[in-house]
Amino acid sequence: MLWRVHLPLLRPTLGAAALIVFVDSMKELPATLLLRPFNFDTLATQVFTLASLYRYEEAGLSALTIVLVSLTPVLLLHGVIAHSRPGFSGSRRRPADTQKELALPIS
Repeated sequence: MLWRVHLPLLRPTLGAAALIVFVDSMKELPATLLLRPFNFDTLATQVFTLASLYRYEEAGLSALTIVLVSLTPVLLLHGVIAHSRPGFSGSRRRPADTQKELALPIS
């Protein structure tokens, strides 16, 4: 029952939760500073170190990498949620087209 019923129902939720945890842990700095091993720098700690030394140009590439790596799963999750909603169509309609469709024909 677990494999045939519950896990297929939970699969989208677990995937979304994993993406959210990944994005949040990617940019989490305080926990990284407390829990990291010695002589090991993540992107967040590298950005923090370089920014605290006023070396913003060097910190920019690492910060941009954090943003791009974190943005990709968010856009993926947004696309999955948008496609799963009822009435989703690939193209956006303009309000004027919708009003023409709803107008009663004059006979």
